[in-house]
Amino acid sequence: MLIKNMVCNMRRIFIICVAMSLAFLSGCQRPYEMEYDFALNRDQLRFTKAESKAYFLVYSKSAWSVEFETEVEWATLSRTEGSGNGQVSVFCQANTSVSRGVNIIVTTSDGTSKKVYLSQEAGFSDGYYIIEDPGVQLLSKGVSVSLSAETNLPEDMFDDITIRIDPAEAEEWVKDVVATPTGISCVVSDYVGTESRQATIGVYFPAAEWDESRVTSFMNVTQSNITPQIELSSEYILDPNGGTVTSIPLEFNWAAEYYTYDLSSHTFGDDSWIASSSYDAETQSLKVTPSRNKSGHPRETIVTCYVKDLEGTVLSQTSAVLTQDIFDGIEPADAVALYEGEKYANCYLIETDQAKIYSFDAKKPDGSLPSENMASAEVLWQNVTCPVDKVLYEDGKVYFRTVSDKSGNTVIVVKDAEGVICWSWHIWVAGTTVGTNAVGTYVFMDRNIGALSYDGKDARGLHFEWGRKDPFPGAVHSDAATSLDRQTVSPDVINTVTEQNGKTIEWTIQNPHSYIAGSDNSGKEDWYHDGNDAKAQNNTLWGDGSEKSVYDPCPYGYRVPSKDALDKLAGALKSGSSFTKYDGVRTKDDNEASLYFPVSGWWQRKTNTLELCNVGTQGRLWSSTPSAANALNQEYYSSYVLHCTSATSCSTQTHVRRWGCNVRCVKIN
Repeated sequence: MLIKNMVCNMRRIFIICVAMSLAFLSGCQRPYEMEYDFALNRDQLRFTKAESKAYFLVYSKSAWSVEFETEVEWATLSRTEGSGNGQVSVFCQANTSVSRGVNIIVTTSDGTSKKVYLSQEAGFSDGYYIIEDPGVQLLSKGVSVSLSAETNLPEDMFDDITIRIDPAEAEEWVKDVVATPTGISCVVSDYVGTESRQATIGVYFPAAEWDESRVTSFMNVTQSNITPQIELSSEYILDPNGGTVTSIPLEFNWAAEYYTYDLSSHTFGDDSWIASSSYDAETQSLKVTPSRNKSGHPRETIVTCYVKDLEGTVLSQTSAVLTQDIFDGIEPADAVALYEGEKYANCYLIETDQAKIYSFDAKKPDGSLPSENMASAEVLWQNVTCPVDKVLYEDGKVYFRTVSDKSGNTVIVVKDAEGVICWSWHIWVAGTTVGTNAVGTYVFMDRNIGALSYDGKDARGLHFEWGRKDPFPGAVHSDAATSLDRQTVSPDVINTVTEQNGKTIEWTIQNPHSYIAGSDNSGKEDWYHDGNDAKAQNNTLWGDGSEKSVYDPCPYGYRVPSKDALDKLAGALKSGSSFTKYDGVRTKDDNEASLYFPVSGWWQRKTNTLELCNVGTQGRLWSSTPSAANALNQEYYSSYVLHCTSATSCSTQTHVRRWGCNVRCVKIN
């Protein structure tokens, strides 16, 4: 019973509330029924860049019409007229341009109007219209001016731009302003005044009224009754190499491109070394090409530029100093060919220490080109004496200049346009004549490759991994230590590579100063890799004891000796010879000439680093003859060397190929 009474009471309360609400509402008007002569419920509509729709309400006691203040294509109205109270819907397309806005005008039948400002945010940011060199200095004669411009704004926006000229009176002499996506132009009238006059042309692109990032651009025009003049900097430095065009910009006190004057006239105080000169109207500069300065002293001249009218009268002139330092490079015409005819090698021997320019064809020993894309040459490394100071690649030839009284070794590389090494050559500046030693039917050089003397410590020479054409430095001192690490011998020359995989012939050509040391101290690995199999073997890299190969490191006319040749040399060294520690083996050849074998040691991986071992106690010379793989370990590929430890211990034996030994070349019969 209690619950039933509660439900009845709640019903009574609900009925009373509804009755009171209806009574209240009966005394109110809905918005459409409110008493207005004419009103709008809002004065602006602001849309995002996306396609969208909104509306506004019109309150009026009479008929009315609605339209855009200016015609637009990006928005439409749901209706164009109405009577009494009504709703107007507005549809906006998606915006991919700058912000935009337009007034919507609502007008009643008695002519009263109100407006709603419709706007839409930009579809992208950072719009621009950049006028190139927007400041124009004109003379008194009127001209048509045209300046280039760049923009990222759509072309249809240029139909709605606003042009303003400031000050307003400048509109009398600046007319016909046109702005397009590619530039801006105007016509400037003649001027007879004495003071200069100025005008600023503003280009304003359409945008919403609230948009502070509205795209604008300005062009300044100054017109004066002045004498046209040229301005130059005080001094210009010309290339001592000659043949290079130097561009000397001419500065004007007026926009020279709009007036007809003779600007090409110029003279030199001394034109004997000026190969050519001309005025370039497009860049408004004087192009001067000097000859190469081989005079032995710096030189200079005065250049004078003139402004002339069409009758040839000089209106103004200005001068500047042109200087040129002494040419300190390579003149190909002065070069001496290292070999005449088709004589090519990986090593070029120079038997003098005089300063001179040399050249050789950038070809392999077989006469083929390393690459069709060779572009430049440079020194890859050289020993501390630095016998070469200039290098040039030009028209398929390598040119280099040696320094007076400097002997030594240099490796020159030729690179392609991407900086990849195409090939390398060893320049051996011995400084003196390299003699020979006759041993049986063989004629050997009297020193190792790279040695600067046939005797003493300078006779030790350079070292090679078997089968590679490029040398590595050797020891220059050894009286106190028999092992030297690479940091002691040549810290800036040898790059050590321990990983063997992928170290193909092509890789060694592109990395001639990288020593492939192997991944362990056993020396069992051959440095060679065919790209697929680390156990692959190439026994012909140095000609297999029979002929000179394309990777042979010897100069033209010589090759790496065969095992048979080294057997004969070993016999000569054991016959009547003497051995001195830190020096080497001494004896006589078949012609009673001095025969010297320095104990230069060899490069090998030892205690996990690359070391030049046994310097002053042992020496080894490579042969071109390979030996069979070690029967106990098929990875142990080797070749024959001449090994000497004393006067009575000189013999040929096998040696692992990735250790770096000396080479003594034998003459090709």
